[in-house]
Amino acid sequence: MNVQPQVAALLQHRQWMRFTDPFPHIYAADVFRPDVHFAIEKGMNEVLARGLSETPATGRLSRSMPGYDAYGCGGFGNDMPAALQFFFSRPWHDLLAGACGVLSTGHIQGGLHHHRVGSASGQVHNDFVPGWFADQPRDDGLIPGRAELCDYKTGRRLADGVQTRRVVRAASMIYFAGNGTWSAGDGGSTGLYRRGADPIDAPAVEIPPVNNSLLLFEITPFSFHTFISNVGRERNSVILFLHADLDAAVARWGENRIGRWESL
Repeated sequence: MNVQPQVAALLQHRQWMRFTDPFPHIYAADVFRPDVHFAIEKGMNEVLARGLSETPATGRLSRSMPGYDAYGCGGFGNDMPAALQFFFSRPWHDLLAGACGVLSTGHIQGGLHHHRVGSASGQVHNDFVPGWFADQPRDDGLIPGRAELCDYKTGRRLADGVQTRRVVRAASMIYFAGNGTWSAGDGGSTGLYRRGADPIDAPAVEIPPVNNSLLLFEITPFSFHTFISNVGRERNSVILFLHADLDAAVARWGENRIGRWESL
């Protein structure tokens, strides 16, 4: 795994383990040095301290994801603590893309997710859906989602003169922090499944929300997964999506494999 020096200095240098069942994915424990993880967790707690909103709100965890029993805070702009902005950096993006083997276009979207204790399980899905971006790259070439310019799910332009591009999700990262000392029975795992029709409570693999651990996988028509209810403690995570060229995805999988947002 090729790691740039500015990222290597932050890592705990533990092994990132690759698995093939039920679909290719990577799991890593003790991802960052303890002091780095502490800074990330402190940043997450700063966002949590802003309070939860039952309606969409900028810079706060809010009910912004219809059909999903969680609070989300999208993007890692200047209103986010610096330790969290690292997840939207070029070196981190390149590490994830290389580990997954995806040809990313540089379009990135993500944020924080917060599940209160007892949040309902999600639906088994694959995340293989399109996303629209205002095509305004940063100096490092990355193009973060900008909700004030373009609707990620529809491509609707929200400002004059905006050029948009439709891409497709290509890789998903879930990094866990702020979850206390997780133990079996607390719930809140991410379930991985062989089929989209598999029962939520019967995953092929469960990834527990252990602090400073990471789940990473290429998004394909077969990357079936979901959140499993957290009966014992709240769950917090950093979510990040990399994207790839839509035409290349269609050539590989077929147009009919590209999901629709209303089906999630």
